[in-house]
Amino acid sequence: MDYVFASAIQHTNATVLKVLYDIACQWHKKLSQRMNKMPPSLQLNLRDRDVTFLVPKFHLPAHVVSCQWSFSFNWTKGVGRTDGEEPEHRWANLNPAASSTKNMGPSHCCDTLDDYFGDWNWKKLIGLGSSLASLRSLKTPSFHCIAGPSILRKIKEAIPECNDHQCDFEELTHSLKHKFPEQLALWIQQIEAWEMDPSSPNLFEVKSNGELRFSNA
Repeated sequence: MDYVFASAIQHTNATVLKVLYDIACQWHKKLSQRMNKMPPSLQLNLRDRDVTFLVPKFHLPAHVVSCQWSFSFNWTKGVGRTDGEEPEHRWANLNPAASSTKNMGPSHCCDTLDDYFGDWNWKKLIGLGSSLASLRSLKTPSFHCIAGPSILRKIKEAIPECNDHQCDFEELTHSLKHKFPEQLALWIQQIEAWEMDPSSPNLFEVKSNGELRFSNA
């Protein structure tokens, strides 16, 4: 995984990275030290980049509670409603390939799967243009492929939902400013401090004293 990660980002100048991995909570530990042991061409100075490590939403509930608060997309600034599961969305469509790959050797099987995924990625890539063009014309894309209609549908759903959530949030904030102005200011200050430094207290984390009580029936 270290080699794949270093190879993927060595050609980009991006200074802000959101890195998702099923076990990012463990893998990210001592990553900088491991990078120093990579081949010279792959050695990266992560200290010069703003790197956030996250666990995809479908996998996160299987982690311990501390991971769910620290590596959640829900609490991360700048990711919107990303779920991080896109790389695995295609597994169901790949199932029919099993009838061919089950009789192949390891190398042949890997090459065949690479061809399948390459074909899928290519169709998705060439579908982006027709999908975005249809947004301007509000007509059905003339070239149908895997990505186009799906992206258009999601955008049409996301825009009004975004507006609704924004209105609700602004209404709630306005109400809190009148009822609890000092508490609201403190919350905002603490949340912004946590966003800048994840080692600061996380207000989204639910604290428990470990006690379990049962009321009489």
